[in-house]
Amino acid sequence: MRRFVLVILFLVSTHLLWSQVRVGGLVSDKATQKGMENVSVYIYPIQKILFTDSLGKFSIELPENREYYFEFSAIGYPKTFRKIFTKDASQHIEVILDAEEGVEAIDEIVVTSGSLRDLEKTPIPMKVIEQRDVFEAGSLNFAVALAMIPGVSNSSIGNIASKPVIRGLTNTNVLMLNNGVKLENFNFSSNHPFLIDEFAADRIEMIKGPASLIYGSDAVGGVINVLKEKPAPEGKILGDFRTQFHSNTSGLVSSLGIKGSSESFFAGLRTSLKSHTDYMDGESKYMPNTRFRELHLNSHAGLRTKWAIFTLYYDYNKYQNGLLNSSSATFMKYNSDRDPQYWYQDLDNHLLTLKNTFFLGKSILDIDIAYGMNQRKGVGDTLMASYKTTKDLVFSSMTLNTVTYNAKLTLPSTEKAKYTIGFNGASIINIADEKYPNYPLLDAEINDLGLFGLAEYNLGKLNILAGARFDYRSINSYPIAGNNRYAVDNNYQNVTGSLGATYSIAENQLVKLNFASGYRSPNVSELTQNGIHQARYEKGDPTLQSQRNYQIDFNYHFHTKNLLIDFSPFYNTADNYIYIVQTTQKAPIGGGNVFQYIQNDATLYGTEFSLDYHPLTWLGLHSSYSMVRGILEDSQHLTFMPQDKIRAEVKFEKEKLGSFKEFYFGLGVLNVFEQERYGEGETFTPSYFLLNARMGASVSWGKQRIELFVNATNLLNENYVDHLSLIKTIKVAGKDTTFYNMGRNVAIGFTVPFGVK
Repeated sequence: MRRFVLVILFLVSTHLLWSQVRVGGLVSDKATQKGMENVSVYIYPIQKILFTDSLGKFSIELPENREYYFEFSAIGYPKTFRKIFTKDASQHIEVILDAEEGVEAIDEIVVTSGSLRDLEKTPIPMKVIEQRDVFEAGSLNFAVALAMIPGVSNSSIGNIASKPVIRGLTNTNVLMLNNGVKLENFNFSSNHPFLIDEFAADRIEMIKGPASLIYGSDAVGGVINVLKEKPAPEGKILGDFRTQFHSNTSGLVSSLGIKGSSESFFAGLRTSLKSHTDYMDGESKYMPNTRFRELHLNSHAGLRTKWAIFTLYYDYNKYQNGLLNSSSATFMKYNSDRDPQYWYQDLDNHLLTLKNTFFLGKSILDIDIAYGMNQRKGVGDTLMASYKTTKDLVFSSMTLNTVTYNAKLTLPSTEKAKYTIGFNGASIINIADEKYPNYPLLDAEINDLGLFGLAEYNLGKLNILAGARFDYRSINSYPIAGNNRYAVDNNYQNVTGSLGATYSIAENQLVKLNFASGYRSPNVSELTQNGIHQARYEKGDPTLQSQRNYQIDFNYHFHTKNLLIDFSPFYNTADNYIYIVQTTQKAPIGGGNVFQYIQNDATLYGTEFSLDYHPLTWLGLHSSYSMVRGILEDSQHLTFMPQDKIRAEVKFEKEKLGSFKEFYFGLGVLNVFEQERYGEGETFTPSYFLLNARMGASVSWGKQRIELFVNATNLLNENYVDHLSLIKTIKVAGKDTTFYNMGRNVAIGFTVPFGVK
């Protein structure tokens, strides 16, 4: 133990004695060619924020022989990034911000790919979404906002429990991260939403395709990482109040956040609330029991020193989601109540995370430890039994306790090479409350451990990213006496890898090629089910093997000041693909047929194409096309494949229009093609066409800045149903009944930022 302490002290002391490099710069405006005051300069990975002085200058001392990224942002200007490797006694950065920049280049920094790197040079297919874009999308839930990205759709139960579908894969195939921490609230079920507050984010990073190399099992379809908002600048207290109103659901959404920072200490707090009544379809018919409420509380406190950064996060999420099923649709009628009363999910989620970054000489060590407690209750109705109180109506209760740990060491790097090694794992325990006999999952334990290594090479115009990983997972389940669900004692071992390259043909033109393998083990439900789940009788298979995915991605990117073209085809093979089918066997209870989990080899392939054109500085034409095909080994179509989509928008933008600043107005369409390639047990879904509009600007009330937006969806009030809707058809009084998606909705909102020294 004494030797270990001495080693740590030696590493710390070598860092403190490391030579310093002064990095300074000048930020100027392209139009005026003058220095810009109060431009925010955020420095990765030290989480430090500077501001330019009255001449547009800034300066900071940093240890030498280390890689840093500088993010420059100012109101009314697109973000700009610069990469610095501190090798000289002093270095200077010249940055010119353009308020009327037409098409934005790939100028972004990402962390979800394993370590800090340029998005432009990352061969892994990734997308970054800013938090303001999510807020002003005016979506009722997070997954709907993500569906704006080409290649992404969402499965939903009305407006409540929505899940992102990335290139045809969802649920356990897609991994959700809260600031880098895996969310283990059993995302195998489409009935359970991801428990996260998107308003507490700085931005969202998404990987399309297998990402098991960094995150292990459950990332074969992609990763969504919701990154927390940045700390406040030193010596300041900042905050904001955001609110929305939704016409269709009389929805009320609000979020209030405040944060502050001294030289060493920083902290913040945010709370958000969503409340919606039942929604109306295109014929102004209310969809019963689609109301929901969300309460979020997010807090953080941190300490910044010269040799380390320590940050403690606590997140609390409370969901009450109405369930539209055969029972609720039969006896529940619309009323203006916002609180679910019968047939709803009652979900509580606590997440405590400690993130630590140590600067050890030329190396950086990240250690994250998190504990999550997720409690899920199902509440029924008075028809189930002679219950008298809502508390007595609980028919299912489960508690999930999760401990996750991640350690990552970025070794001393050069301008041409960077290496990262690490390990991560989790201990997951599900506890079913046995006094409620209808719980869908039994007691179970899952233990994960994975080791990985990454290497990145910068060879001028060519950038290479490669890595390998080994994973071990054990799953044990423990049915109680009289429970007919299966007991399992299974182990899974897998080796995965990734190899990709980005080649810059010219300054504004590049190609990417990436091959990645991924795996996921069967989840507890797929292994142990043998009873009612999701209002149907499901049967698992304890002998299911690991699913292995192999995907090859190609990307061609071209941009000028006025034009952007992005073309991204992919090909994904899934060995032992796990899915569920409706059999001809009659269910022993609950009526209907048995739904059986099975596996088969499958292939998914498709493409995304984007075209943005700015013929004038104030006029933009944006369009995208997405398609995915899923085929089983026997040439049958995979179930739950999204429809082909075309999105297009005409957008008008002016930096100043009368009293408005950053004004924009967009008129867009979404054309979704018919789904005639449906899988076993599915039905044909017709095409639909939606007309949307949005407008936004910022205004000044005295010295107070206010950001406004209006977002109208389905302006023509079309009555339609999406192929991925989980309430597309429900039996009501023994008859198949179609429940349509939401009709016209107008979301109005504003943000009021504030701050003091």
